[in-house]
Amino acid sequence: MRRAGTSLAVLADREADENTNGVPVETPDPAEFQPPLDTTAPPPSMPISTTFEQQTVLSKLHHVRAVFEYKFDAVLCTVRGQVILLILTGVVLDLTMSPIAIFMSPMQYIDAMYQTLLDIVDPKSSSDGDAVRPAELIVWTNRFLGLIEFITGFIYLNVIVGFVVDLILSKMDALKEGKMVIVESNHTLVLGWNDMCLSFLHQICLANSSEGGGVVVILCDRPRHDVEREIQDALPDTLKTQIVVSTGNPLMAADLNRVSASLARSITVMATNAKTDVSDAAVLRTLLTIQSLRDGVRGHVVVDVGDPDNNTLLKVVSATSDIAVETIVTHQILGRLIVMCSRSPSLANVYSELLGFDGNEFYAQSWPDLEGLTFGELPDRFADAIPIGIRASTGKVYLRPSRSRRVELGDEIIVLAEDNDTYKPSKTSLATYNPMVLLTKAPVKPAPPTRIMLCGWRRELRDILRLLDGISSPNTEVHLVNATPVAKRLADLRDEGLNVDELRRIKLTHTVANTAAKRHIEDLVIRSFHCMLVLSDGDREDDSLCSDSHVLATVLRLRAVELSQYAHMPLQRLSLTSVDRTTSSKKPPAKAVPPNRRTHCVAEILDTRTQKTLRDNTSLAHNADFIPSNDFISRMLAMVSESRWVANILDELLGDHGVSLDVVPATRYATFGELVSFAELAHRAGTVYGDIVCGFVHKQTLAVTLNPPNKQHIESWDDNRDMIVLREAVQQPKLLGQVTATRLQRQAVRAFNAKDAHLFSDPHLLELAKKRAAALADIEQATPDDNWPSDEEDNDVTIVENIEFNKPKARRKRPKSPKHPDWSWDVQQLPSAISKHEDERCRHDQVQSFTPSVQAALKSGLDDVSCLLGELMDLHPRPTKALATS
Repeated sequence: MRRAGTSLAVLADREADENTNGVPVETPDPAEFQPPLDTTAPPPSMPISTTFEQQTVLSKLHHVRAVFEYKFDAVLCTVRGQVILLILTGVVLDLTMSPIAIFMSPMQYIDAMYQTLLDIVDPKSSSDGDAVRPAELIVWTNRFLGLIEFITGFIYLNVIVGFVVDLILSKMDALKEGKMVIVESNHTLVLGWNDMCLSFLHQICLANSSEGGGVVVILCDRPRHDVEREIQDALPDTLKTQIVVSTGNPLMAADLNRVSASLARSITVMATNAKTDVSDAAVLRTLLTIQSLRDGVRGHVVVDVGDPDNNTLLKVVSATSDIAVETIVTHQILGRLIVMCSRSPSLANVYSELLGFDGNEFYAQSWPDLEGLTFGELPDRFADAIPIGIRASTGKVYLRPSRSRRVELGDEIIVLAEDNDTYKPSKTSLATYNPMVLLTKAPVKPAPPTRIMLCGWRRELRDILRLLDGISSPNTEVHLVNATPVAKRLADLRDEGLNVDELRRIKLTHTVANTAAKRHIEDLVIRSFHCMLVLSDGDREDDSLCSDSHVLATVLRLRAVELSQYAHMPLQRLSLTSVDRTTSSKKPPAKAVPPNRRTHCVAEILDTRTQKTLRDNTSLAHNADFIPSNDFISRMLAMVSESRWVANILDELLGDHGVSLDVVPATRYATFGELVSFAELAHRAGTVYGDIVCGFVHKQTLAVTLNPPNKQHIESWDDNRDMIVLREAVQQPKLLGQVTATRLQRQAVRAFNAKDAHLFSDPHLLELAKKRAAALADIEQATPDDNWPSDEEDNDVTIVENIEFNKPKARRKRPKSPKHPDWSWDVQQLPSAISKHEDERCRHDQVQSFTPSVQAALKSGLDDVSCLLGELMDLHPRPTKALATS
């Protein structure tokens, strides 16, 4: 129709042209405008349905071919499919080429199949001499057939060789990548990799050395050869412990099953990211994956947690399953350890010796022969160990329990020993003590620092500030010196949940400075600070060596500025922070600051290589107490990984409650130069103070000796050694209310008069009471009433433990008291009264208790009325208790 329409239009145009030009136009033949015939169209005789059926058949054949190719490729992709195809191809070739062998050399079919198999395995061309029929046609036929057989066998053999080589290469690549299946049981599994893993592996190797070795499996996302190279460089001798590295994702259950996580003795989850939130989120996901394992977990799980707030979340998640989970809160423990070391020098060396498996460590074992004995009698039964606590049958750990607590059935005694097979209790007591010892009292231990310099900045600093606010004296100044702007500091602290306006005992002072630059810190009066804390900056934590370099530079710069200020220090200082160099006389320049006048410094390092440098360089190590934070955390993780109950001990030693280690002078328990054994010193410490002596520190070399071998050896104790004791942790000092202070003062006056009126009605006491009342009134006005603790929390019968035994000093001219400069006292003090314990709980302790007199208490600086009342109650228990109850 379209072609016909087009012809009519052409005719109309021609007619229009003829009418226009006057020239007649011939009318075309309609046949010329007929459409041409389609030669490709099917002939009229072939029906359309037949063509459709042919196309359907072709499409089905294409579909079948595509499915066959897909299935064949799927089979060929697998190793099993490749082996099956090779075997089938070899069988087909053997069956097909056997007639050729029969044609070339008449033989049985079985023999022909064997000959063909040999030709396939070892293809070779056939010679004319092998032909039985020497006709020319037969010869060329044999040659042709032999060539076909040779080419076929050669191709097939190379396919087999290629398959075997590819299989071997694939297997080797899998082994290099650490993708193999690890079939182990009772092994230590480590999930993740960070800078602490090398120290962790070293401690595990030390722990396994006494048992003949063990197996440690590491699952991380790093290449296996990189991890193995680091391990070989850091641990050339693994002490018969096999370390297996596997590459995978700890968040995948398939990878956990591949390393036999269900059969592991313990699983340690490492922090793998410098950002605390990201790392804790990955740790939480890993813990959930472990809980989802089908076969469960045989051992316990140890988790490295950064944020204390996330620790609660992990505890909630672990409570929903039967898997035992122990958490190590890294930043909280490090903050606690740094603050403790700032208050007690040489404590960092003590923890370095105590943590880990190199030397003495914690062991717990039940001894039926010791059942029924009190804890105070246990030290006399162990010659090669020091009892520090009891692990009850319920699993609860009691460190430094009461000396009257008896060992019950099923209790395990926790000791500090070199190894589990190096100590054994004796059936009888091994020690004898001198019941009469006359000692002189000395001033109390120095007060906690009130001016602290804190160098370095990171977001986790809030834990240290909270701890300082909890245990420091009121009006303690903390100077934050770092390069971070003040606005960013406050924003970071606020983001971490700390409002600086809520700090009650410490006052923050901000200084923006680069602590490694002299021009930035030379204006700081170093001698005005009681201690300096140098922390690693958060911006440099990604590179541990860079962070340690900055810390070392800061420590050396602070010491240089301190020496410069000391060399130009006047003979008489106008004030604590005075820097006037023109109004006072000068002393000769000094080459070094005396050790007793240097500001105590505590510095944090991260890399173990820095720790080795400090160990080899003693002059550098004496500039500060260096705390290898990553090394300490890895040691704790290793200890908890080997023994789960050790987590309770570490929680008390490094937590904010319970007991803690401390370093005190040896003259606390003995007079200067007294000949006494270590066992007797420990007995005095336990009966008088309740302390557990664990060893001593040499002041000159800073060497630490825990669990001395010969405890009965009598020797002289002087100022060259300090004792390592386990005592009550530093608690938050109480702020007494006005009513409580008045009541305590009234009871103290009555207690004085109850004993001897002419001796205890001392004008110094009344003056002291007035000053204390005025000071407490000023503090109470500055503190809201809601923040005062209740009077019920005051323990009036607490015996003060801060009086120390010290060497007698030469008599001098009535120096002024450091606590009360308006009245003087004698340094030479008389021995205080000696009285025996009459308590039923301490009747078995045949040792004398040394209670200080009132004058000794005043002269020792006990200006706290509550502590003074405790001393009075120890002297006169009955009258004071009667007054207290009235």
